[in-house]
Amino acid sequence: FLFFRFFFNYTATTEIYTRSIVGSVRCVQETDHKEDFKALFKIMNGLPCIFRIIDPPLNSFFPSDKEGQIKLAEELNLPIELIEKQYSKFAEYNPSLGLRGSRLAVMYPELVSMQAKALFMAALECIEEGFQPLPCLELPMISTVAEVTFLKEIIAEAAEEIGASDKIRYKIGLLLEVPRAALTSDELTKEVDFMHFGTKDLTQLTCLLYTSPSPRDLSTSRMPSSA
Repeated sequence: FLFFRFFFNYTATTEIYTRSIVGSVRCVQETDHKEDFKALFKIMNGLPCIFRIIDPPLNSFFPSDKEGQIKLAEELNLPIELIEKQYSKFAEYNPSLGLRGSRLAVMYPELVSMQAKALFMAALECIEEGFQPLPCLELPMISTVAEVTFLKEIIAEAAEEIGASDKIRYKIGLLLEVPRAALTSDELTKEVDFMHFGTKDLTQLTCLLYTSPSPRDLSTSRMPSSA
């Protein structure tokens, strides 16, 4: 619901951000996100805590059925036509390979800033309460070094704005899910502190297999599926 408030802060006709988006982002950042991060920092006190940011496919936030769209329109006090328009815009056949991760971040950098600020605010409050947060921000669906440097700048600016730059030891890492990223990992590793490999999406993109559900008819000794 909080993400809906972000994405529907468009004018109904032009898809240009309205000024109210700032209020929506700040509201999200200072409530649910921050409290969630604080709870995890306290559980992982003194241990690295990895947060994979902006990961869910964008269309997963939009109800596909008419009844769900009408309910959402009522909750957001928006016309049903706008809900239908946005659902059509973001609908994807295979969302896990679509608009998510770094691709979503490049289109909507405010999302990265929001999550980073909430994380840093939570970490600062935990420090004041005697805990030792060790945040690690993991960037999914990365393809190029340019994406990494762009997102690192946004995160650094968020830390500076919150006053966390000199107070919190945070790390930035990557989830390598795209074959290009895996093949150029020697370049990407110079930009980050750690890396993980997302084998499911690497399998889908490398072997051209859609693994949800698993293609059992292809599961043979000559052509094994990833399941």
